[in-house]
Amino acid sequence: MKSSLKKNIPILLLLLIFFIFNIKTNAKANQSNSVINEQVAEYNVRSNRPYAKLTGNKELFNEPGIFENAKVITSKDEINYLAKSNLPQNYFYVYKIAKINNRFYYAKVVSLNKKYSGWIYAGKHDFKNDLKKISKESGIVYSNPLKYSSMPKVRNGYHINDVLWTTPNYSRFDSRIIPLNKEDYINDPFRIESAVINSRGWLYYYLVDEKNSNINGWIFHSSIF
Repeated sequence: MKSSLKKNIPILLLLLIFFIFNIKTNAKANQSNSVINEQVAEYNVRSNRPYAKLTGNKELFNEPGIFENAKVITSKDEINYLAKSNLPQNYFYVYKIAKINNRFYYAKVVSLNKKYSGWIYAGKHDFKNDLKKISKESGIVYSNPLKYSSMPKVRNGYHINDVLWTTPNYSRFDSRIIPLNKEDYINDPFRIESAVINSRGWLYYYLVDEKNSNINGWIFHSSIF
């Protein structure tokens, strides 16, 4: 029996060492995950113009890419297409930040057509108040989908043949048609108050009903006469 025990001692030692190693490895992994979780701070973007374009340098993830379960949710071809596109619907609204271990940041974004959404690497600078502070090596860069345009010489007496929008379509995350009854304004004259162009150079006017100033909104330039 003693002889049998002596033969099994090396095997028992190996099993013991393997058992201890597994305990330490799991403890270290759990501790690492715990540290990551404890040092992730999420907060909302406070910038007045929280809009950006993809740079093509980084992928979109279902959660910040540092996490073990993070998965890429866009292909490289899609990222390259979105980065090169100047279609207004392919701009992104940036609405949340994850600060990881006090060292770097991820941004949660959604495209203005709501087709793409996820987390993307955003560099090593806090940009919650100003997207222009986003690091150059980031997966996004600040970009405003609208720019002011010159006003026409004649600004009064226009009529419209289409609906009014809260903001030009695909220029803001919450752009929507204003629910007005066309019969209440279709024959009224409108005044042009402002003009903008989007990333494609499409011109929009901000109109105010000259008979009822409560009726106002944005419209594509070809929808007035």
